[in-house]
Amino acid sequence: MSGTGTHRPGTDFPHLLTAAPLVAVLLLGVSACGASPTTAAPSGSTGAAASASHPWDGLTGAKREQALLAQAKKEGELSVYSGYNDEQSMADAFTKKYGIAVHVYSANSESVLQRINQEGSAGKSANDVVVDPSPDMQAIQSQGLLGTYTSEYRDAIPEKGKGKQWTGVRRLAFVAGWNTDHLKTGDVPADYSGFADPSWKGRISMELSDVDWYATVKQYYLDHGKSEKDVDAMFEAIAQNSKVAKGHTVQGSLLAAGQFDVALSVYTQTIERLEAKSAPVTYGADEHAIVEPVVVR
Repeated sequence: MSGTGTHRPGTDFPHLLTAAPLVAVLLLGVSACGASPTTAAPSGSTGAAASASHPWDGLTGAKREQALLAQAKKEGELSVYSGYNDEQSMADAFTKKYGIAVHVYSANSESVLQRINQEGSAGKSANDVVVDPSPDMQAIQSQGLLGTYTSEYRDAIPEKGKGKQWTGVRRLAFVAGWNTDHLKTGDVPADYSGFADPSWKGRISMELSDVDWYATVKQYYLDHGKSEKDVDAMFEAIAQNSKVAKGHTVQGSLLAAGQFDVALSVYTQTIERLEAKSAPVTYGADEHAIVEPVVVR
């Protein structure tokens, strides 16, 4: 994906400002319940693992799915580690469709990465699939913990949406969300530079881990004529105005509770879930007043 601009409901994703990292799915090379039926031996492997053939080799479509399903049922269950809080609904749908139990461990992405590293160091990886941001995928890949996933579905993903041993499965849009009990649409700046004004002191929040959001917004302003000195000064002023939150779900909850007026880099789905519960939050989708630029991970 490429291009810059502001997301508006109904527009295509290529019009969004895009950060390189994607949320990714990763198959681990060592599993508590055996080698994944969709995992081939890493290149350079020797011995039986490298030369073994599988019933699904060379198959496509429904025939391949049935061969994979037969092997998966022999293993009996699937273990998923996720840095997001919406994996259980997909796991339930998978179990309903295929009759295979799915155990989901959900935590923030840092905790998931730490757990995988600890298990890998001990030689006791206890999961089949990981869903996490691609920077974490790259870190796990660098430690040699990944299997090689092959699929016609992976083949259909653009090169920018996958790594050597991970595949992007979703795109997450960062937006500035605000508390509607505290602010009206016209009170919010048109772009992030407005939050450098001293009047926002103590009224905005930045998320601790959003380095890719920061880097992409910085590049956006550089591409639009600001000097590096000016962009750095802008972010320094924004940081001085901000309260720091750890975790986007936590940040969204604090926003809804009125702990600050604006969350600068919250996910659209976080705001939308809160809106569905009648929380006083928005990111301007209805008023077409979204703060520019929108960054997509």
